[in-house]
Amino acid sequence: MGATFAIRSRDLYAGFLHACAGSSVITPLVLARPLIELTILIRWIRDDVDGRVELWQAHSAEMDAKAIRQTAEHLPRPAGDPYNIDELAQVLASKDAAAAAGRAAARRSTADRVLPGLVEMVQSIEKLSKDEGHALWQAYDLAFRFVSPAAHSDDASFKLNFDRTADGTMEYAERSIIEPDHLRLIVAGCMAHTIETAARMCRLDDMAETALSIRIMLVRSTDA
Repeated sequence: MGATFAIRSRDLYAGFLHACAGSSVITPLVLARPLIELTILIRWIRDDVDGRVELWQAHSAEMDAKAIRQTAEHLPRPAGDPYNIDELAQVLASKDAAAAAGRAAARRSTADRVLPGLVEMVQSIEKLSKDEGHALWQAYDLAFRFVSPAAHSDDASFKLNFDRTADGTMEYAERSIIEPDHLRLIVAGCMAHTIETAARMCRLDDMAETALSIRIMLVRSTDA
């Protein structure tokens, strides 16, 4: 599990670095978000691997079932088609059962998602490690939530990009909502944090300690 997450994180980080070298302003902001999410998720899972992996899988099953039903409603397929909703009854039953088991294990009887949100995850991590909690709040607040307007095309993300010229006309140019070097520090710190977590899950202590040293250096640089 830890190695799988690390490989996904490495792939996202490679895409992020490639985007940083390109001409797009928005793309690095967008690619930073799934890497940060993965860093928080794997660190949260590490504190109770068996139980939290089950919740993670149950959440995925619930989201899959929801997507299948919505697609069938909006884009219905004819009878006999392998993607007709009736043909997927067994798949849906399996996913519904997994989601129900996860919901029961999490003691969530409301319509809320089975899996806690990222804020709840960071709060849980912070209770056990102030140091890691600080690093994850730094990533979440500065490079996940703060860039959300640009990632979701909110009105605020457009307003920041208008300038009035000397002759009174308005010009528009995309700008990063966070200073690019600052963003790179945060995302590199998340990459190091993911490697540290994955290494501890795999009992690779020397690798974990090396990643920890790099993470601390990057977090302190960001704080400065």
